[in-house]
Amino acid sequence: MKKFGRKFIVLLAIFVLLGAALGEAAVKGLICYGNDPAFDQFNGEAKAGAETAKMRYGPELRLSSYICKEADPKEEDIPQLKEKWDFVIAIGDNFYNVMTEDAKKHSTTKYILVDSYKTTKLNNFRIVEFNNRELGYLAGIVAASASQTGTVGFIGGVQKVPALQEMLLGYTKGVTTINPQGIVLQQWVGNFNKPKKLTKLAKKMYNDKADVIFVPAGNSSQGIFAAAQEKKKLFVGCDGDAAKIAPQEAQNYILASVTKGLETSVSGNIQLIMEGRFSPGTKTLNYANKGISCIRGPLTGNLWQKPSQALLDFDAQNDLQQEDAFLKERAVKK
Repeated sequence: MKKFGRKFIVLLAIFVLLGAALGEAAVKGLICYGNDPAFDQFNGEAKAGAETAKMRYGPELRLSSYICKEADPKEEDIPQLKEKWDFVIAIGDNFYNVMTEDAKKHSTTKYILVDSYKTTKLNNFRIVEFNNRELGYLAGIVAASASQTGTVGFIGGVQKVPALQEMLLGYTKGVTTINPQGIVLQQWVGNFNKPKKLTKLAKKMYNDKADVIFVPAGNSSQGIFAAAQEKKKLFVGCDGDAAKIAPQEAQNYILASVTKGLETSVSGNIQLIMEGRFSPGTKTLNYANKGISCIRGPLTGNLWQKPSQALLDFDAQNDLQQEDAFLKERAVKK
């Protein structure tokens, strides 16, 4: 009995030491969200990617998170940056400066910035950009195809954000491709967290004959639900599938959602790190490589017929679209 007890203690000690060794060997990462993923669908998609990675790798991956409370965070705003990380992922272009400065100080840490239009020459820095013109173009062709009045709307979050300016250009191009006489009304919330203000703007826009509104406005976008329900008009969601978060009363007014592949981008980049395949530079995601997509809303077949045909036409000419000078050009000042 005594011998058995000693053996048990020895085995327990070995397991404890092995557990500690595994803990030390685990890849340690930090993910920085630009807004609370519990309330912001854009960051929520990124969090889903992080959760997928945690499930895939289990104890091999130790992933912590930080939620940004500042519009343009500095190093002192992110206390976790004082720790040693194997990699840091940030969601949103507002992290560019702080990530660049931190990357210069920690050459062995790998940095990934998701959804940025900027570039980097650092050999430990990777940028993931989305073709925002193409995203807006998809929204524009489905909106114009469904519109009965020829007037559609665009309500963005913050006007100075280059990605949203690119979306507006693409949206306008998509609308006029379907209807050369189409009219695009535009407004800006001025904030990504004011859904009530967006509701007010959307109601007025619907009153001004817009019968479809595209809402790339972060958490403010949820304000479209009340406006669409009251006015019985359609909208195009952005960032994630609007049908997942819209109340039942607003479901029938979701024409479509155009989305960025944030979930697969975050999980895929963590996979590259875990497999030792990280590479610096810029990775562009677009319709052709499934980095962006358009998801049909819960509408009847008749309402979806024309938008569906417009998407099929775009898909059929996808190779040509990738060479389209407008979709590739970056005229927005950065």
